[in-house]
Amino acid sequence: MKSFQLFGFECKTQIRNMTFLIILAIFSVFAVSQLTEIFHMPVKSEQDIQALEQSGDRDYIFVKNSEADLASNAVQFLKERIEDGSIPQNLAPQFDKVFKMLKNGIHSFDDVLSEMQNNETVSPWLLACKAQFGQRFGSVQEVNQMILSDLGNTGYSPKLYEKYVTYIQIIASLIIFPLFLFLFTRDYRHGMYEIVYMQPINSSKYLILRYLGAFIPLMLYLYGLGVILNLISAARFATMGYTYEYTLFLPYFMTYIFPTIFFLSSLLTVLILLIKKVTAVFPLYIIFVILNVTPNVFGPNGGWIKAISPIIRLDEVTGTIQATMVNRIIYLVLSMAFLAVACKIYKRLKTDLRKGITI
Repeated sequence: MKSFQLFGFECKTQIRNMTFLIILAIFSVFAVSQLTEIFHMPVKSEQDIQALEQSGDRDYIFVKNSEADLASNAVQFLKERIEDGSIPQNLAPQFDKVFKMLKNGIHSFDDVLSEMQNNETVSPWLLACKAQFGQRFGSVQEVNQMILSDLGNTGYSPKLYEKYVTYIQIIASLIIFPLFLFLFTRDYRHGMYEIVYMQPINSSKYLILRYLGAFIPLMLYLYGLGVILNLISAARFATMGYTYEYTLFLPYFMTYIFPTIFFLSSLLTVLILLIKKVTAVFPLYIIFVILNVTPNVFGPNGGWIKAISPIIRLDEVTGTIQATMVNRIIYLVLSMAFLAVACKIYKRLKTDLRKGITI
């Protein structure tokens, strides 16, 4: 009973803690700012299409331009470049054949490009024209057709979850540091070591309950935030009359977010209790996080870091499901081992008050 009371007290303390509230606010702002497409997909107007373009989510807003429009725009563009001198006048005759082929309506733009591929003057300009005029913004109907064709009846949920778990793993790895830091420096400032030492409470139980008092509210919030974002997306599909099959968030959450934050928070707990100097722990932890968040900076050698990293990014090519499960199991076991080590260290701390944790 006392354990439940202590756990409840720790949860209430965290919920009222300004540091905890600031961290939740950062999570919310970051998640919403990175997933603004849920407010504009499916599109209802041209404004939604523009919003998707501005947010960088351009997968569905462009459609292939017609051959006639591509040819017309290319001819106009090339003639303007000749007139303004971007294409020197002495090289302009080399484009006469291009203009003739594009205007006769018999040849496609790719035919012209293939015909002129060996012309070092003309070919780069044709490639530039294709890149600039090969696509156009789709209409509302065209954009929604592409969205539904790609997403099917599941709506945006699977892609939303993939982005959410990736972003949350990355941002959480960076900003959970103050949450678990103050969890133990507060003990030192308020003389909790003496209280634990004098009271008939098991130090390991006390540490675990303190840890869970911060960890569980954080997990509940991150899970709830993911569900809310998905409900917003689902409601948009449903209100526009599209068939929608709800995708559960729990498998994504338990596979990616929970093991990652469990491991990183338990690692932080051990480091803080072991080193007892926050200014020494911080650079070590940040280096570890950066190494796991950006393995590509190591080039081809970064592959092994991806394979063993606690942070699994779904915005990149991932391994097999079996490899992912093995990775998750390993880090769950390591997390529990770290907590066991932390309990041993904390037991020593409470019997030697000179070993308190400081900033």
